[in-house]
Amino acid sequence: GPGPEPVVDTGFIDMKEDRTITSEETEADPTLLTTNYTSSTGATLTFSVTSGKPFEVKGYLTGNLRVIKTGKGVLTIGCTTNDYSGGTRIKQYTVQIPAGTTVPGTGALGTGTLEIQTDDSNANGRLALTSAVGDGTVPNDIHIIGTAETDDGHQTAYGNVSVAFKPGEVVFSGEITADVGSGFSLSTSGVNGNL
Repeated sequence: GPGPEPVVDTGFIDMKEDRTITSEETEADPTLLTTNYTSSTGATLTFSVTSGKPFEVKGYLTGNLRVIKTGKGVLTIGCTTNDYSGGTRIKQYTVQIPAGTTVPGTGALGTGTLEIQTDDSNANGRLALTSAVGDGTVPNDIHIIGTAETDDGHQTAYGNVSVAFKPGEVVFSGEITADVGSGFSLSTSGVNGNL
């Protein structure tokens, strides 16, 4: 991979080039999950998460950074004040806003568009707002990208947002759009308030 990035401010790494952080790397160096990342050049930070391995990013993500999630594991975003502007793409499986977050979604995914990728490999992207307490807002525009159809033209893949809140109200204040041939599903469990 690329060499070490220059530090621009105490506790921040300014990414000048794209970088992928894997589950194996975080096992060897757990500080990768608590580091604050920024980018002045629009670099992409990809989190490649192995199934069954804990992967919670607790650092602050800011600047013109773009975030991509790949792999079969669950990526948890623990900082709800992120303000990175390059957007987020869930290419495979799940990104989760963690339990105990009072205002899930607000800031966790930055200020850019959330892209949830669908395909026909059964690895559709999914945003999970999980076991949080109180009201929550997802301010990001959400765009479902990709197509997946059977031979007879039926839709087989959906970008998914699942919500499992304690009492409260969930507001999706951004625009939700989908490519032709893509689908969007919203599933709920344990929602005792309004959705």
